[in-house]
Amino acid sequence: MKQIFLFLFIFLLTSCISGGAKQEQVKVVDRIIRIGDAMEHPVPMKLSAFVDSITYVPLETTKSYVKNKMLISYVKPYWVVYPGSLFDEGGRFVANIGALGQGQGEESGFGYSVFYDRDRDLFYTQGDKIIQFDAKGKFTGKEIRIAYRDKSIEGKIASGLKNVYAMVKSGKDYLIVNYPDSIFWMDAELNVRHGDRIISDSLFLTPSGVGGGMPYTFSDYKDTTIFYNCFTDAIYTVTDTGLQKRWTLEFKGSKADNRCFLNDYKKLYLDEYVKIVSSSKGNVETMKEKAQNSELAQLIDNKKWVYHVSEGERYLFLWWLNLKAFSSAWRGYNESHIALYDKRTGETVAIAGDGLIDDIDNGMTFFPRYGICNNAMVSSVWPFELKEYIQEKKAKGEAVSDRLIALADSLDDEQNPILVIAHLKK
Repeated sequence: MKQIFLFLFIFLLTSCISGGAKQEQVKVVDRIIRIGDAMEHPVPMKLSAFVDSITYVPLETTKSYVKNKMLISYVKPYWVVYPGSLFDEGGRFVANIGALGQGQGEESGFGYSVFYDRDRDLFYTQGDKIIQFDAKGKFTGKEIRIAYRDKSIEGKIASGLKNVYAMVKSGKDYLIVNYPDSIFWMDAELNVRHGDRIISDSLFLTPSGVGGGMPYTFSDYKDTTIFYNCFTDAIYTVTDTGLQKRWTLEFKGSKADNRCFLNDYKKLYLDEYVKIVSSSKGNVETMKEKAQNSELAQLIDNKKWVYHVSEGERYLFLWWLNLKAFSSAWRGYNESHIALYDKRTGETVAIAGDGLIDDIDNGMTFFPRYGICNNAMVSSVWPFELKEYIQEKKAKGEAVSDRLIALADSLDDEQNPILVIAHLKK
């Protein structure tokens, strides 16, 4: 996640025709994304409405075996398998970046994320430290320690950084997200230049460890980067001097209170969780019932939350949740859905069901879990999942494309996932 974003203005155009002809009226496209209206009336949609072709890219199966599809991310131009295994755009293994340990050039925690600066051909890992590596993955000698981490680790401390969440390019500098309340700009020498607060003072109190639960996300399109702040309901362009607001989301009252994922109600979650567990004597059904009737459930059940925004040439895609309290504990996971905003018309549409219907190859329902990369929606599937799907379709007498069948036949069940890349129409 990373890059700079050009500020977009859309003007009302009128054309005057001589001889007393009528003036043509052109719709004004504002910068309000009316996601609340769209969520009320989701509609089923097919891939062919937005996509002109699909590419399948099997990730090479090496020692870097993918344990979970959710551990795959895109760091242009590489696919990264957590924590630091790089694959090129053709799916071939390239290198491992970073390492865990206690020495210089090593992250001392449980893991780290990877960022690549294409202009300088440098890699960075972010974990307990921010560490710089050259194009071949060799430690350059430059690293900085995050302030609140293990005090026994020697080295330069990044002033103000306490919980590094993401790192992206911002002009000639880097933007660092210090979750959940601030951002900082850092130069290539790992010096913090300046910072800014990204949520209101009333939202987040001490101690800092209580915050968490919902991510900040970035999207790369051409030479620009957008930043979606889920607590301000705004999408910003990242520049080297600050954030410039580009779009605002309008929920019509359907969004959950921000405090549900910061101190106020995050503490309520922890308190109620302990009470539910301690009073249920291990009975899962009792826990589920108490979770459904909890104070937190009254606050957030069936409320909405947009957790990711990604940009393509024509569309913004928005990923949103239908919330329920204690979802991952006893009540199943929050339902995840997608919506899209047409930058040309200003229209927002929520897509019904679990994703887009694949009417191109008659493949599995398409949910772009990895966002928009190079103007393409990207998902993935395990080889065994694809084979099982094809067998089920055949048993029902339903068609699947020949190339999808050929792809499944060419793969072993134990291989790494296949990236499914749906190229968006321009």
